[in-house]
Amino acid sequence: MKKNFLDYILKNKKLWIILLINIILLVFVYNDSFIYKKTLLKITKETTSYSYEDNNTSGYKEKYYKQKLKGKILNNDKKGKTVEMKNSFGSSLVYGEKYKKGDIVFIEKIHTSSGSDTLKGNIAGKKRDFYIMLFFLIMLNLLIFVGKKVGILTIASLFFNLSVFIFILYMHNKGYPLLPLLIPGILTVSTVILILISGLNVKTFSSLISTLLTTSIIGVICFLLIKYTSSIDYEFMEYIKEPYTRHDADMIFMGQLLIVGLGAIMDVAITITATASELIRRNPEISTKNLIHSCKEVSDDITGTMINIIFFTNLAAGLSFFVLSMRNGISLKSVLHYNVFFELSRFFIGGIGILLCIPVTIAISILMFKKRKGALC
Repeated sequence: MKKNFLDYILKNKKLWIILLINIILLVFVYNDSFIYKKTLLKITKETTSYSYEDNNTSGYKEKYYKQKLKGKILNNDKKGKTVEMKNSFGSSLVYGEKYKKGDIVFIEKIHTSSGSDTLKGNIAGKKRDFYIMLFFLIMLNLLIFVGKKVGILTIASLFFNLSVFIFILYMHNKGYPLLPLLIPGILTVSTVILILISGLNVKTFSSLISTLLTTSIIGVICFLLIKYTSSIDYEFMEYIKEPYTRHDADMIFMGQLLIVGLGAIMDVAITITATASELIRRNPEISTKNLIHSCKEVSDDITGTMINIIFFTNLAAGLSFFVLSMRNGISLKSVLHYNVFFELSRFFIGGIGILLCIPVTIAISILMFKKRKGALC
């Protein structure tokens, strides 16, 4: 058995081609400094020394360290030149980052110190695209080897989704309002994903109608939530542009709420539509009551997991901020007041979308399939 497995690995040309492509991509990303406009530097020497210990506002003891760093510029007209830098960080690494030899970092404010030819600079952050590419390739490889054809279609849908939302962000950055861009974007993404996953057939059309109708209902709920929730404080909303108008902030928040449950809604719509079509195909004379009952049985099995997915996704997005905020003296009351509102809103809207999608999809499936008497694609 072991010998057969080794023979399969050694003789599988596709496996070696994919492995070679992975290595080439990783090597390219690790050495892609030339495509960056910002100055990149590889740290060649690092010296760390203890500075002092202090208690932060929450009473935790924090040790602080200083670093003297030296490295060589990897790109632009200063390529090959040596730059000296200083860095400081605390043991919690909240307000500073520890760097080591071999790290590739962005640097800024490069200047020559007075009375010396030595270049000085400030570190603006670490280059992390290699790690992003590594995990991205792991996911893609698993999709290919585990999902096979469906996995490849999933990869295609991921690239398409990414392209659409990059285009939306690009156009928004050019001055176009976000929400009018998101609505056709959601329509396009939903259509393409469902066609790639289920093919061009009646089931796909039914799932698409269910998804878009449910999303539209959510849109109305979001509009009412924002309109009648007085004085939403956006000051702690992550990455919101400053200064901002309330209308702009409302549109960004509403865009978040529309997107948050889209994937789960599509999954529920596809599952229930497929169930209804299969039941009618097997038994064209099935009563509407039995069809609804069977679809509800299936929906009961997936609802709990879907809502928990939405919950844990939102929890993961905010957990680090909550912990670090309280660790650094921001009270739980302040965290709940300024941040949890957004997390809970996204969670509740996602959960409502999943629950609404069930009766909407059942109703549309009955209307579209019941009279076809099994003549389904």
